Amino acid sequence: MLLRRITKHINDQNWFAVAIDFFIVVVGVFVGLQVSNWSNAQQDRRDETAILHALHTEITETEQLAENILYRRISSAIAIATATNILFGLAPQRELTTTECTALGSAHMLYFGRTNLPALERLQATGRLDIVRDTALNSALAKLLQRQEALEFTTSLSANAYDIGHLYPEIIEVSSALRHSDTREDLERGVTATCTAKAIKQNKGLMGDIAINADTYDAFMRDGLRPWLAQIQEVHRQLDITLNIQHGEDG
Repeated sequence: MLLRRITKHINDQNWFAVAIDFFIVVVGVFVGLQVSNWSNAQQDRRDETAILHALHTEITETEQLAENILYRRISSAIAIATATNILFGLAPQRELTTTECTALGSAHMLYFGRTNLPALERLQATGRLDIVRDTALNSALAKLLQRQEALEFTTSLSANAYDIGHLYPEIIEVSSALRHSDTREDLERGVTATCTAKAIKQNKGLMGDIAINADTYDAFMRDGLRPWLAQIQEVHRQLDITLNIQHGEDG
């Protein structure tokens, strides 16, 4: 209809009418774009609110799980450091405890558990991280993605570690045991190991493997797990500010 009218005005050389028709078209397009942009912005705000609430739930659950498991990982890291100091003459010589032998025997296991955050992964996969308007929160989320990559990389270092309980069964004797869980009410099955410092130090290959495992475990804790958990906590803090959430003493 409008095109037919514009054609008629051109044929009649009614340039004033043509100008008016052109103005109507431009205004119509402009208004249409503005309405579309407003609609998209409103949808982004709805999506942002839903995603941030979902992310807050995931962050809270992951943080609680991570803090429980981190306690055990830190205990293992301390036991590994103590044992290696004794074995390599950096501390007064004594026999290794069962806890220290067990830590040495499991130092190759860098698996941590669930670390993914589906809501954040969806934002990253769809390229919509920018719908998070809060600058501090957006920056914290971007940094968390970097920490996630670093954690995954350091976890992959387990491929270069040695299962010394399997490689040196006559020196590191590994067995199964039931123990109290930090995350559950019932008992859980784990491994325990026994060894002697004297037997370990007499085997140069084992000493080398222990040194590599200790360095790998340290990298996992220093460059992967600790920074990742710290960033999880920072994102949680920023989410609480953005969503105006106040936790009680237990939250």
